[in-house]
Amino acid sequence: MNKILTILFLVIKIVAVKSDELDPYIQNVKFYVFNNITNESHISTFNESLTKFNCDPYGKFAFVIHGWMEGIYTEWVNDTIGNLTHYRGGCVVFMDYSVYSQRDYFFGLVPHFKQLASLLTERIRQTTSFFENVFMFGFSFGARLSLETGAKIGYNLIDHIQVCDPAGPGFDNEARTVDPKLSAKFVYCINTSTEYGSQYYNCHINFRMGICGRRQIGATVRPCRSHGLCPYFFNSAFENKFMPNNYYKCKSPRIAENIPDDFRMGYMETRRSYLYEGDVFIPTAKTSPWNVLNNTVL
Repeated sequence: MNKILTILFLVIKIVAVKSDELDPYIQNVKFYVFNNITNESHISTFNESLTKFNCDPYGKFAFVIHGWMEGIYTEWVNDTIGNLTHYRGGCVVFMDYSVYSQRDYFFGLVPHFKQLASLLTERIRQTTSFFENVFMFGFSFGARLSLETGAKIGYNLIDHIQVCDPAGPGFDNEARTVDPKLSAKFVYCINTSTEYGSQYYNCHINFRMGICGRRQIGATVRPCRSHGLCPYFFNSAFENKFMPNNYYKCKSPRIAENIPDDFRMGYMETRRSYLYEGDVFIPTAKTSPWNVLNNTVL
């Protein structure tokens, strides 16, 4: 599903700066803004009110952040923007830092983490002061940016963050890594691999997909290896149900004991409670839409 052609397309090329340290990032990072009201396209800066582009400053905002080697033309990005504008409404802001994400991971991208997170934090604060209306979704390195930014905004200020397979390399066991539970009132992590994803499960809820969150039987070649399938699962979950089923008898010291049997992975699940904290195991199938029904793995 690709609704990008029917959604407002707005490119915000940032030109204002508050810190000399962010100057090159302001020039290199683009923010694309979408809504489902108009098909007009505009170019603006964050010095202008987004009400000009049919974004309600008191309304809903969703921020989407891509991963390594990705950008605005990545397939899952377009699907995520389309799904959020359709099912959530309001405005969707996509952060495109592909000038950096196309570089070597350890030497060309990871060293820019703090500055990219600071820039995203500044832009969210310029967009709205009603952080309870903010939702964030990030994948891999973008998941780490989402979590870091949520913590910078302030403890429990953002209502809800969901992230896909937060990057492990460069972050696991590093002092730079924030506790995900500090990033929003509710932080749900979707885990699909330990090859590139984190080996730590410390979000309010960790949806450990496939074989205990470590690998997926539907994995093929890049971009749809176990790690890369995660945002495809997230998008599939808008229309297909991924529900608890410990098919592989996975072990965990923090299994979510109180989770309802019909609790869904993904944005469409609206029940949120600290009583549900822990690991939730969900098997996945070999082919799209990847959800498993009737207690069988296909």
